[in-house]
Amino acid sequence: MISRLFFICTTLLLISCASQRNEFGRLRPNSDRFTVKPDTGNIINKEMDTSAFYLRVSKNDIDYMFDINNDKRLIRDVGIGFKFYSKGKVGMFYNIDFNDNKTLNPKRAVMGFYQEINGELYLEFLLNHAQSGNFLVKKEVLVSENSFLKIKSYKKAISPEYISTYEKVSLPKAFLIYKPDW
Repeated sequence: MISRLFFICTTLLLISCASQRNEFGRLRPNSDRFTVKPDTGNIINKEMDTSAFYLRVSKNDIDYMFDINNDKRLIRDVGIGFKFYSKGKVGMFYNIDFNDNKTLNPKRAVMGFYQEINGELYLEFLLNHAQSGNFLVKKEVLVSENSFLKIKSYKKAISPEYISTYEKVSLPKAFLIYKPDW
């Protein structure tokens, strides 16, 4: 009897530690894990364009980086950025190809939420790292003007604080057919 109870408790514990993942291997926990709650107001209509992609063009005002082979590459060519959705949802994408609309499928994105707190817009994402497991990354939109966003990423144990600039890229209708899965 005791061994059966131990087995059941151990199984329940292991199941509760598991994270939900979609078919692309992206984490999809419920929104309770986030400190930023989905914004249901109309901040998205005022500042962010849900029909555009915000492509990172610089980090700390440097527009290039070095890849794994120590080759210099423009940051904009790496294809990292954000796509905002209604109901407080935002996706962080990597390796975007503007010739293939499947790369902007939100199922491929790191899930996140945005919320306006005391007049400031915050973004939060749940990331996974091999050495530290799952962790939250919080970002603050500092400036939203014309076709650019400046976003501050707060210091974490594995990364320093930095400010990135994102350029607004309008998307054709073929890229706007997807809905987020979170």
